[in-house]
Amino acid sequence: FGLVGVSDGSGDLGTLSGAEGAFTEGMTFTYNGENAYIDQLSPSEGFALLYNDSPSYITAVGYENDTYKTIGASHELGGLQGEDFDAYIEGILNFFDAGGGGNTNPECVAGDTNGDNTIDVLDVIISVNIIISFGGPFTDLELCAADINADGEVNVLDVLVIINIILDDSQRQKPQDRQTKHIVDEAELIIYDNKLELHSDGPIKGIQFTLNSSDVDLEIHNNFDINKDIELVSNPNNPIGDKHYYIIYSAIGKCLDDEGLISLDINTTKSFEVVEFLASNTNHKLIDVKYSNAILPDVFLLKQNYPNPFNPSTNIDIEIGASDNIKLTIYDIQGREIISLINGFINSGSHSFIWNGKDNYGHSVASGVYIYTLINSSSMQSQKMLLLK
Repeated sequence: FGLVGVSDGSGDLGTLSGAEGAFTEGMTFTYNGENAYIDQLSPSEGFALLYNDSPSYITAVGYENDTYKTIGASHELGGLQGEDFDAYIEGILNFFDAGGGGNTNPECVAGDTNGDNTIDVLDVIISVNIIISFGGPFTDLELCAADINADGEVNVLDVLVIINIILDDSQRQKPQDRQTKHIVDEAELIIYDNKLELHSDGPIKGIQFTLNSSDVDLEIHNNFDINKDIELVSNPNNPIGDKHYYIIYSAIGKCLDDEGLISLDINTTKSFEVVEFLASNTNHKLIDVKYSNAILPDVFLLKQNYPNPFNPSTNIDIEIGASDNIKLTIYDIQGREIISLINGFINSGSHSFIWNGKDNYGHSVASGVYIYTLINSSSMQSQKMLLLK
């Protein structure tokens, strides 16, 4: 029937909109009916008719060939509410009477990137090659078929949907065995110390990212603490100029991590920049990845204390880009150590310390100029401060 069901079981149909280019374009509905454990649809050969707005996914698909026409939906027709309902019914009747549903490329079978009338691992490989810009040039039909969710882009979402299609019944979870997973809509990407860490409050299905670096031998090492047995696929680095393309997913459709932490070690001695980072939730939708303000690896900063002059205490702030052993020490003007505020390992980031004007023995020191010094494994910085009583 030109469609494939994408299992999610979340029952989150709410507001529906017509698909651009179809006879439903411009229509909107609210939904108050029941819906089954398969909410999302993907047009394997057909074309989208209706989308759920939030989260966004296809929920009605049309299909036509020389023999018959059909429309499939994951919702009850009677559950659609709104002024456009009559126009929708009329559009359906006209479609069955005259066709013209909106399939702009009937030769393009969504997911069948190699055109062999079978959706299998070969189609996954071609889709991944399109994403990481390996091989090519790719034909219009390959690009059309790879864009299985019809959003105008070929990315990790399309790969995940193709994998969902080709899994056989023995690999799919049955409805009664499914556990509802939290659907995440955002995550934080922290970049530090040759590491990328994606933090979310729920499971991530797949990721895709591009790095900019002059290191042609740049490598990525996955460091997942959970879900070891997921048949992880991490495509090798494919540099084009200074850009390096990666996509990471499970070959059997499982989540990369259930607890919301994905850690990637970047094996390079050269600087790098994250050009793009995409992550999919379990609804096969891109989430909002917020880039953290984490300190970059080359930052090592000892700030001026405040207040200054001070009495009886003052704040000393530091910023370090890489986790390291550090020592923050206060000296008098003759260079004698007064007190060490920290001497040991500390995580990267911003840290604040308070000096109360006392030495290592708890004795208050005299008014005067003091030197405070920050030292790590490779650098040292010093500042002056004035204690007035």
